Amino acid sequence: MSTLITGGSGLLGQKLQHLYSDAICPTHFEMDIDRPIKFDGQIDMVIHCAALKNGPCDTDRLAGMRTNIMGTAHVADLCCQKNAKLVYISTDYVFRGDRGNYAPTDEVGPSNYYGETKLAGEYAAKCVPQHLIVRLSFYTDVFPYPAAFVDQYTTRVTVTEAAEKIYDLIQKDCTGVYHICGKKRSVYDYAVSTNGGNEINPISLADDSLVRPVDASLVDGT
Repeated sequence: MSTLITGGSGLLGQKLQHLYSDAICPTHFEMDIDRPIKFDGQIDMVIHCAALKNGPCDTDRLAGMRTNIMGTAHVADLCCQKNAKLVYISTDYVFRGDRGNYAPTDEVGPSNYYGETKLAGEYAAKCVPQHLIVRLSFYTDVFPYPAAFVDQYTTRVTVTEAAEKIYDLIQKDCTGVYHICGKKRSVYDYAVSTNGGNEINPISLADDSLVRPVDASLVDGT
């Protein structure tokens, strides 16, 4: 199977490259998803990891629209042209985040612009006949920041866990919308569990300038 990974230089993309050692992983300069994609040769599957993250997306909304919405539409178009499966990496931020424990069939409704762009990407991905949409929250294997929110709740997993679970879903030939989730806890508790022995200071969402959901925790729905 010929596999292409977008965002191959990112956290998740690098981990997936270890699992798909023969994958095609073009750089941004080799394949700019902000523009219609021209690619010679056959592709059987695209794992679409490339995205603008929460902070930069809200800071530069035009860039967020180009990458997360138009970029995903261009990737979806490529998959349709090649009759390839699309694996779209989405986020728990597609939910409002006011109650948590969201199942794949629950109503979506983002509370910030980043979530809106990722949800729009989901709609583009659904245009591909063979699509797998994976919603999750992941971070580095060791929490990199000196502080974490005590009043935001998550089912975040490490990037290594995320890559392995995505790989499992693909191996099972899953299609549709799936959630990958770990134990529900505060971001602070997650950080302490993955801090590598570093001290983590507790902070509140009120201390942050970005709009973030209070509880976007997921359940897998199975």
